[in-house]
Amino acid sequence: MFLTLGLLVNPREMLTVWIAAIAIGLFMMFIARPAAVFLTLIPFRIPTRAKVFLSWVGLRGAVPIIFATYPVIADIENAHVLFNVVFVITLLSLLLQGTTIATFARKLKLDIPAPKEGNEFGVELPDELGSQLEEQTLKEEDLANGNHLADMNFANGTLVMMIKRGNSFIVPNGKLELYPGDILLSISNLTKDSSKKQKEVNPAIK
Repeated sequence: MFLTLGLLVNPREMLTVWIAAIAIGLFMMFIARPAAVFLTLIPFRIPTRAKVFLSWVGLRGAVPIIFATYPVIADIENAHVLFNVVFVITLLSLLLQGTTIATFARKLKLDIPAPKEGNEFGVELPDELGSQLEEQTLKEEDLANGNHLADMNFANGTLVMMIKRGNSFIVPNGKLELYPGDILLSISNLTKDSSKKQKEVNPAIK
């Protein structure tokens, strides 16, 4: 879309309007748009920080430029001047506002952490296996009964597969000493038969 619209732009013509276009763009960013946002949102209970953020979200897409082509198509006088002004304003908003939205959201404490996908170990199980993986970060109270894996109170049919300590990954056994901050990766919902077999191999299963 931008490539097609760019074919309508003559850089020489843009140079003749860039000062006026930048002035209009800055007026829209810092005065006109904030005023419009705050006035139109008066009936709604929206935090001031959210209003400030909405005020900073400007024109960064192809739609304003497409609208500016209508006067050109209608062959209105000085339509190309209007088109060039809109094009410069959109580019200014794209460069100034579009590249700072994430930073602005963090400054206003409106950003939301991305949801965590997967686990710390990068391990996945096929759905047909009928088991699930769980992570547990150990705390001081979790080690009240002892600091060995065999001292932990796990549910029936639960097997600790791996432990992450800092940047290291450990394949555990019942005698492994545990520390607060260790991350345990366990598999649960095993069948009775498989649980009995796993108990013979790993004493950490209760």
